[in-house]
Amino acid sequence: VLTRQSLPALEATVRRAKELGAREIQLLRYKPAGRAASLDYLSRRLAPGDLAALGDAVRRLAEASGDDFSVRVDCALVPLLGDVLGDPAVLARFGVFGCEAGRHLGAWRRDGARVGCSFDTWSPGGAEEFRAYANDPPSPCRECPLREVCRGGCKVVSMHLDGAVGPDPECPRVRRHRGLA
Repeated sequence: VLTRQSLPALEATVRRAKELGAREIQLLRYKPAGRAASLDYLSRRLAPGDLAALGDAVRRLAEASGDDFSVRVDCALVPLLGDVLGDPAVLARFGVFGCEAGRHLGAWRRDGARVGCSFDTWSPGGAEEFRAYANDPPSPCRECPLREVCRGGCKVVSMHLDGAVGPDPECPRVRRHRGLA
């Protein structure tokens, strides 16, 4: 799980995992769910400088890994890597995709409500709201070349930070669109 605190040790962690016989790693985005759905999220999430360096860090890991080790990324990381990811058709062919909540995955809460994903604990519109957003997003997602792969980023993050399902507020393109980067 990538946080502001774990990112500096990423390469050393991967080296150690390989020494112990691991053949694959999956990089997960820290999400504001469960215990992290608090002010703690703000102090642990990747900072803007971390986001700017993330693509190069993942690329270095992938290039150094060789044929016997795989580097996978969590669907919620896709929008954070949008500036370094290549052709959307190639990404789709290799199974790189962003938020599939409400499309190819979903969950049910204890009260029986259908929600977009297992991290979605409060979306009033649930899976349908997630699906509707991905099908017709506002700018900058509407014009983004990675729209079909990314699907607008993590809706749980947008609900936590913006109070509504919308563009992932931590995506570099969204940050630039909002004048934050």
